Amino acid sequence: GSVEATHQIGLYGAASTMSNLYIGILISAMAAEFYPGLVQVARDRKAMNQLLNQQTTLAIAIGIPVTIVLLILAPWILAFLYTTEFVPGTDLMRWMLAGMAIRFASCPLGYSLLAAGSPRIIVLSELAMGVVMITSSYILLQIYGLVGIGISLVATNTLYLGGVIIVTRRMGIHWSAKTFRLLAQTFAVLAACLVVSLILKGWQANLIAGGITAVYVAHLLTVLRRDAGITLTILIGKLRNLIPRKHA
Repeated sequence: GSVEATHQIGLYGAASTMSNLYIGILISAMAAEFYPGLVQVARDRKAMNQLLNQQTTLAIAIGIPVTIVLLILAPWILAFLYTTEFVPGTDLMRWMLAGMAIRFASCPLGYSLLAAGSPRIIVLSELAMGVVMITSSYILLQIYGLVGIGISLVATNTLYLGGVIIVTRRMGIHWSAKTFRLLAQTFAVLAACLVVSLILKGWQANLIAGGITAVYVAHLLTVLRRDAGITLTILIGKLRNLIPRKHA
C-alpha cells in the first residue's frame, strides 16, 4: 500500500544520503585538487601516469577504510542519525557504500581521461552507465526488493571501472602494477567485509569485519610509508584539507 511505499522511499533516501555523504565530499574535493594538475601535464603521459598513481593511492588511503567502517557500522549510523525504523535499510546502505567505493576508485582515471581531451568519451560512458543503472535497478528491484538498487550500483560501477581502464590504457594512461595490486587488495577486503556483514549479524559480523579492516589498514599504512613515503600524519592532514570546513 501507500504506507509501505512511503516507508520504502524513506529507507532508500536515508541509505542513499549516508552512502553518498562522505564519498561525495571526497569526489568533489578530488576534482578541485587533482584535475588542474592533470591538465598541466596532459601532453606528458609519463608525468600524467605518475600523478594518476599518486592520486589513486591517496584516494584509496583516504576514502576506502572510512567507507568500510561506515559499512560495518551501518545499522547504528541509521539508528543514531534517523530512528530505529530506518535500520531495515542497513543492507541497502552497505551495498550502496560498496558501490560508491568502487566509483571513487575509478575517479582518478575518469579525470585523467577528461584532462587528456576526451570529453566525448566521458559523456558517452556516463550516458551508457545511466542506462545500465536504470535498467539493472529496475530488474534487480523486482528480484531482490530495495536491496537490488544497491546491487545494481555495485555492478554498474564495476562495469564502468573496467571500461575506463580499457579506454585509458589505449591512450597510454594507466595504473602501475603496484597500484593495481593495492586496488585488488582493497576490493578484496571491501568484498569480504560486505559479505560478512550481510551474512552474519550482530557482534560476530563486527568482530570479523573489524579484524579484517584492522589488518588491512595496518598493511595499507605500511605500503604507503614504504612505497610513497606517506605517513598517518600526512594522511590526516590531507583529509583535513579535503573536507570542507565552515568559516566563521
